[in-house]
Amino acid sequence: MPRPPRAFHTLALCLLGVLILAAGCVANQERLTQLEDGLRVYDGAIRWGDYGTAQAFVKRGEAGDAAQRPLPGSNIRVTAYEVVREAMLRQEDSGYTERLVQLRYYNSENAVEKTLLDRQRWEFDEQAQRWLITSGLPPFQ
Repeated sequence: MPRPPRAFHTLALCLLGVLILAAGCVANQERLTQLEDGLRVYDGAIRWGDYGTAQAFVKRGEAGDAAQRPLPGSNIRVTAYEVVREAMLRQEDSGYTERLVQLRYYNSENAVEKTLLDRQRWEFDEQAQRWLITSGLPPFQ
């Protein structure tokens, strides 16, 4: 039986490479979609004071780290939530992204509005197959 020409092997390897790259692009697009969906839910939860829902996005870490902050009280009201920087720092391919968010909020007990810059770090958890925030909830005071 004659052997296939060398050009056939080269073509087959090229096609295999293209298929692998295409599969990687699809996986990255899925991950990006998951990130955008998760950020939308998390941002909405913080805006509306649904800290229990926001807490579900916090990656559990070691005791004493930022992820272990207690939930803000029901007396904390967010008046503005603005993503200051995001796209420039996105690193979806590497499994993490960072964002800088400016929050304006007040404590209903004293009605003094404060401004807070929240530096968020999000990582893709391979085991959970979802994006989680490793920097914890905003440090309201």
